[in-house]
Amino acid sequence: AEYGRFDVYDSDGGLISTLYPEKRRYMVQRNTMTEAGIDGGLFRDIFVAIGERVSDDAWAIRLQYKPLVRWLWLGALFMAAGGFLAISDRRYRIRDKVAENGKVKAPNAGGERGADPVGAAS
Repeated sequence: AEYGRFDVYDSDGGLISTLYPEKRRYMVQRNTMTEAGIDGGLFRDIFVAIGERVSDDAWAIRLQYKPLVRWLWLGALFMAAGGFLAISDRRYRIRDKVAENGKVKAPNAGGERGADPVGAAS
């Protein structure tokens, strides 16, 4: 494996994180894999990945700043929690029990009309 060390600084010069991406070569499978260095946070994620060697002392790298990525996952969790909360609502179970007991007639699903006295005579 070949790996790099990347120190990521903010605009004020403060160190945010140190990332260690790798470029791994598997000789048996003749496969090359890239392992990104990731610094995850609540409001942003930073990815650093090593690309191809450009020259003996230079590499192509990819640096990505992705704001609010974690909020996508949090949003999905909130939607799932809301779905489970809606499913567990007692009002839905009470309505089903009342309909099973026959106290409430279900609407006519077939769209049939009742007997029409005018139509019956003709």
